[in-house]
Amino acid sequence: MMKESKTVTRRDFIRGTAYQAVSAAVGLLTAEQILLGRLTTAKSWGLPRKTSRVIIVRNENVLDENSQVKPEIIKKMLNSAVMAFTGEIKPSSAWKSLFSPSDQIGIKSSSNMMPTSPPLLKAMRASLEKSGIGFNHIKVADKKAFSQFADCNALINVPGLKTHWLSGIAASLKNYINTTMVPSMYHADSCANLGKVWTKPLVKDKTRLIVVDAVKALFNGGPQVDPRYIWDYRGIIVGDDPVAVDIVCLQILQAKRNEYKNEFWLINPPPKHIEIADKTYHLGNSDMAKIDLIKLGWEENMLL
Repeated sequence: MMKESKTVTRRDFIRGTAYQAVSAAVGLLTAEQILLGRLTTAKSWGLPRKTSRVIIVRNENVLDENSQVKPEIIKKMLNSAVMAFTGEIKPSSAWKSLFSPSDQIGIKSSSNMMPTSPPLLKAMRASLEKSGIGFNHIKVADKKAFSQFADCNALINVPGLKTHWLSGIAASLKNYINTTMVPSMYHADSCANLGKVWTKPLVKDKTRLIVVDAVKALFNGGPQVDPRYIWDYRGIIVGDDPVAVDIVCLQILQAKRNEYKNEFWLINPPPKHIEIADKTYHLGNSDMAKIDLIKLGWEENMLL
């Protein structure tokens, strides 16, 4: 599954009249411009797709001196990622292109061992409300998602970035396991059939956005946390294709492991559920050649 990616660079954004520059005032590093393109985003949730877009946004200043997430910077990172994903040049327009005031939105967080950053969740809610979504139209849940999201027609999947002793990695595909009454039903064969969870009525065709919290990540073990294997990636990973997002997450985690050991250190068990989610459940692209990968912000140690 580790294949060469198709990367959209800043130079690609500059080419052609369809691309527009947005200054760093709207979002990321004070010394750097963020180049955003008005690219066509296929809003084809649940339909076969030829290509998928994944955005990585990083900022070296997102953590303070106590290693806590800075709310204003994570909010700028989030809005910059959503603008890049949708091709809109204003945060409110970007969120409005994904959600409407009539939507009932469920935000599926992660509270297990390495929880989703509260400032990221707060920034998400604030951005939705600023775009016209009412407070009562937004629910945030993890363990009781199966009961909280019953009336939701739109979901935002917000996992962390980590390895996992059962599934190899735990990112967007695994994050919906708690939308089921009995999560252990999907633990067999290294969680090979996690994609089946995404075919259940509670979540099927409802995921409008995936935001992986990769500010801090775990590259060995998991979900139990060994501090030796936590590192500050200082990023978020955004898309709407869970397979494509997880392939990108897999590459980052594998690259970090290799860097740590100074040799190839295979993720074990192999995260077979990602390719099966593509080939068996048709949830997205596991082929990196079919993924438009857009990287913004801090480039040091991006790992792909």
